[in-house]
Amino acid sequence: MKFGTRDLLISHQTYLQSSKIPDEGLQNGKTEPSEEFVTRICQQAKLISQLITFIWRWSDKNPMDEQNRKNVAAKKLKDIFDRPKQIERGELTDKLMGLLTTDIFSDSSNSELLKTVFAEYSEEQKKTLFPIFSEYEAKRYALFVDVERFHGQIGDPTPNDPGIFSFTIPYPPRPQLGEATVSEQELETWLNNTDITHFVAENPYIPTTSS
Repeated sequence: MKFGTRDLLISHQTYLQSSKIPDEGLQNGKTEPSEEFVTRICQQAKLISQLITFIWRWSDKNPMDEQNRKNVAAKKLKDIFDRPKQIERGELTDKLMGLLTTDIFSDSSNSELLKTVFAEYSEEQKKTLFPIFSEYEAKRYALFVDVERFHGQIGDPTPNDPGIFSFTIPYPPRPQLGEATVSEQELETWLNNTDITHFVAENPYIPTTSS
């Protein structure tokens, strides 16, 4: 099982949702550090998956009424994922990592995007889950967006980048909506899922990211 894959997320999801957690997951009242690490990766995976799902759900909707705010947000997110690194004022800017390291409670355009996407999460959940990447984590991952994959993974450091994990985010074209692929309702259901122990959408076409 490669680290960060859909299989890992499903396995850890099953583990956390089992009745054995209170006994097995704790030692002297504390959660095992390894469990916290894997849980953190799985929660990050879900949030990034929901960002992509939001783009699929709202980017081509007619900008009307309540949908207008979501349509505008989806298009801005699409631009970030389409061009994660962009030249701004003569300098290369990692816009995707900038989004993922944004404090959702800050006063910024990125925080407004996150608030729109994750409106269903409670304030307490947001305090725990955001930013999606801490500043420390941002220095340990090299992000890659792959438009040909539905499922991502985390790769080992290389001799050229010791201590840096490759972090592949799947960002494929959205399939034609329908019962044979993915329905609009399935996208909406995944966006509204705020269960912090549920990391993978039921429909395999909804991208499962690696962290």
